[in-house]
Formats: sequence, C-alpha cells, structure tokens
Amino acid sequence: MPRTIQSNPSFLAVVHVVGPIQAIQQSKVAFDNGADGVFLINHSGARNPVVATDLTEIAKMVRSVFPDGWIGINYLDLHPYHAYRELPVEADGLWTDSLRNLEMLSNGRLRFGGVGFKHQKQLVVLEDEVRNAIPITDVLTTSGVATRVAASVSKIELIRSITGPEKLIGLASGVTIENIPLYLPFVNFFLIATGISKNFTEFDPLKIREISDAIKAYKK
Repeated sequence: MPRTIQSNPSFLAVVHVVGPIQAIQQSKVAFDNGADGVFLINHSGARNPVVATDLTEIAKMVRSVFPDGWIGINYLDLHPYHAYRELPVEADGLWTDSLRNLEMLSNGRLRFGGVGFKHQKQLVVLEDEVRNAIPITDVLTTSGVATRVAASVSKIELIRSITGPEKLIGLASGVTIENIPLYLPFVNFFLIATGISKNFTEFDPLKIREISDAIKAYKK
C-alpha cells in the first residue's frame, strides 16, 4: 500500500536524478534533514540522460533503502498516459505538468497535476483550469513563470479562493527560506529543488533543515 503523508503543510525535496547512487545519497540528505518526502525527477535531455525506464528502476532502489519514506516520481520524458502505466508500485505519488488522464491513477497514490504551471495565463483561463482540475487530481500543483521563479502570492491566493480550504495545493518553483512564510497560509505541499540545493544534483543540508524548521514552526 502507498505510504501516507501529512499535508498541513509538507515539504517534498525534488531530486534531479542522474544515477542510482546519487539518487539514494540525495534522498538520504533530504530525509535526514527533515524533508517529509522526495520526488525523483529525470531530465532525459541532459548530458547523462536518465530515461523513464531508468528512473523507474532507480526509484525501486531508493525504496529498498528507505522502505518507510514517501517517494514520488515525475517522468519528464513521458506523456501522462504513459507515465501512469510506467509508475511502479513502489511509488507513493505521480507528478505531471498536465491534467490529462489523471483520473486513471488510483490505489491511493497521490496525483500532483499541473495548474497554471510554468506559465501565466489570463486569470479567467486559470480559474477555469482550476475548476476543471478539482475533481480529477489530488494536489493542484502550480509554479512561477519559469524554473527558479517564485509564484506571485496573488496567484496562490486566487487558486485557494476557488478550491476552498479542503482541496490540496502544491507549489513547485522559486520557494526559498526567505519567501516561504508568504505561502504557508495557502499551500499544502512545497516541492523544492533549487531553493535547497548547492547545484543541480546536490542538496544543501542546511537549507533543507531551514525549510523543514520553518514549516514545523508554522504547524505549531
């Protein structure tokens, strides 16, 4: 059965996977320093590409080392339909930038579906997208206009005003220790990579601990 994770709020460290040893090492850094879970993500266009089938096998290895840790996957090189088919039983969740076919994923695994992701839309279009996403995804996941760019607080507030307090919202770009207090009242899941990293493939343990402590302090 998939592992459960608290959402009030939670912190998921995003591992840019380049190989099994690196994925295990960085997952350990994340878990040891207070992250509530990890998302494993591949970049097939990189110098040392990790394709979907590689990522699946790496995720199984990470699971073997961390049997109780929450582990999600984002297959950047797969259409959502194929991502759902590829997702192994060892994974607790799937993150896609698209909402297509999200209703196919079941068995208790969390569905993180992109809403207004990496691009700003006219507000009326974003509102329609949010309403359409509510019944078919578990965590409406949004971002700023690009990687490493923080989302406007007004955008997050708008999404929350449409979803109401019960629906889960994820935020996936530009989150740092400096701006996280602005988002804490509205966001359930923080998916963070750059804001906790030394470089593209290595986490900074101190930054992870700072984010984790900030979230735990807010929960109190």
